[in-house]
Amino acid sequence: MSKELSVTIDEIREVFSLLIEGDKSREETASWANQLKTHNDNNQLIYLPPQQERLIKECLIYLCGVDMKDLPDDQYLHFNDDFKDFFHMKMHH
Repeated sequence: MSKELSVTIDEIREVFSLLIEGDKSREETASWANQLKTHNDNNQLIYLPPQQERLIKECLIYLCGVDMKDLPDDQYLHFNDDFKDFFHMKMHH
């Protein structure tokens, strides 16, 4: 049984920033988010601050899919501008 993990709103901001700047790959980002989502599904994820849980969950779900591709073209479904738009919409409301 794995132990609890925590995720902070600052970590979410940092991951979006790294993704948008191209310093973290789509695949790395999705893998990180999916690992946290698995912990969430097992009730082993702590959200910090707790009042940001809903926002953090929405962001994690989004980040889980940033590496999705459209078959058979093998093109990514999301573009960098999509990441920026989602991030700004969520973080500035």
